[in-house]
Amino acid sequence: MEIAAGLPWLCPSAAALERLAVDPLPVDELSRDPAFVLLALRFVRPSSTPETFSFRMLGDSVVAEAAARFLESPIPYWLNPARESIRDGLRRSRSLAMAARAYAMETGLCPPDAAAAIATVSNLGELALAAVAPTGNHEGADRVTRRLAHRWRLPVWVAATLSSVRLPLADSVRMGADPELARMLREIAPKEIAAEIPSSGEDPHSVRLLSALLRSAARGRRAANEHRLRAAEAESDRLHELLAEVRDDFEIAVRDAKLAGLAELAAGAGHEINNPLAIISGHVQRLRKTEEDAERAKVYEAVLRQTERISDIVRELMLFARPATPGRVALDPTEAIADTIEELESVAGERGVTLVSAAPDSTCRIECDAVQFRKILRNLIRNAVEATPDGGQVRIATSEDRGTVRIAIEDDGPGPRDEAVPHLFDPFYSGRTAGRGRGLGLSTAWRLTSINGGDLRFHRDTGGPTRFVLDFPATQPMAPTIRIPA
Repeated sequence: MEIAAGLPWLCPSAAALERLAVDPLPVDELSRDPAFVLLALRFVRPSSTPETFSFRMLGDSVVAEAAARFLESPIPYWLNPARESIRDGLRRSRSLAMAARAYAMETGLCPPDAAAAIATVSNLGELALAAVAPTGNHEGADRVTRRLAHRWRLPVWVAATLSSVRLPLADSVRMGADPELARMLREIAPKEIAAEIPSSGEDPHSVRLLSALLRSAARGRRAANEHRLRAAEAESDRLHELLAEVRDDFEIAVRDAKLAGLAELAAGAGHEINNPLAIISGHVQRLRKTEEDAERAKVYEAVLRQTERISDIVRELMLFARPATPGRVALDPTEAIADTIEELESVAGERGVTLVSAAPDSTCRIECDAVQFRKILRNLIRNAVEATPDGGQVRIATSEDRGTVRIAIEDDGPGPRDEAVPHLFDPFYSGRTAGRGRGLGLSTAWRLTSINGGDLRFHRDTGGPTRFVLDFPATQPMAPTIRIPA
């Protein structure tokens, strides 16, 4: 018994090993051989649960590699079907496997491959004793099964189920056995089915170059698996990129719909605010003209200043909500960028910020309302300047690719917080300290870009600069060009 419990593996016949080396698929024959099933259970990683086990694992390169390694060991024992005890054990193994698969298919309580596999190796101790003892004495078979199951580090669902098969079902489950497989083994035991087993075979240890053939087959399968893995990885990368594009497009569509709704709301609110505001301003101006008391006059002036402030806010809000219909013309964006940089250089200089522009190698043109395009640039560059710390840079780069003119505006600022990103283009949303800015710069830039047929988006680059990207379709080379007025 000690010899049987110390076996490194159950060695099949030479013909079976040759079949494993030459063509393991289809796996019908190999799956009926307990030696191969044990190799798959021991060495193929996905066999860790009944649901992940599949007989297709017999075609894995690690099965052939393990068989070659064990075949080169000095242990001479093998499952010789010429011995009656081994032939009986193999017949019982096959019969139980067929009954187990039928049980699993009929009841649906356990995976058919897992049921057939655990039934195939359920008489592991008997086969090991038969391999080392020609007399066929099976005394101590249960103990041999338990020892080999743990020494060979079979998956828990296999080792626990086989080791406790003689115990009551409840105790077996408490020891870690799979409940449905343990119940299945107890129910199919008396329902054996006849199965034919060859009565002879060749000792695999006597076949020259058999281990080399197995290793060569393993290398070929490993190379094929690596090729399939690379193809699968490439497909996975493609799907991830496609998913990211779809997600980005969906988020942009949701954002655009939300902002369009906000624009309608803002237009209505602006109109409703403007009318009473004009009445208030008119009455206060009339009172101010006739007021002789100096203190009251100061109060009226303060009220007028605030009405003017509200009027400015409403004017900016209406620019976002109901901008003028764009008069789109062909223009050179680099000229507008140069003019805007010149206009904002003094503001940037006061904050210690440098403005840098990179123009494309060739002239590019877009169709856009000239005044509105200038407003877009002014809002975006001013936003970048205000977000950049002293000593930082704001970089404006223009490029053209595949019919799209892209203007990237990036700065050295810390960038928006994660929770702020979905609201960057919302009107009145500002990540800056209260009282600084009205939060309409980016929303107005987005709105004007949208009505001129362009796209404005924020690009997050972890650890990199903050970047807003402005895309417009490039016009045909023959389109007329105008100089944007300063």
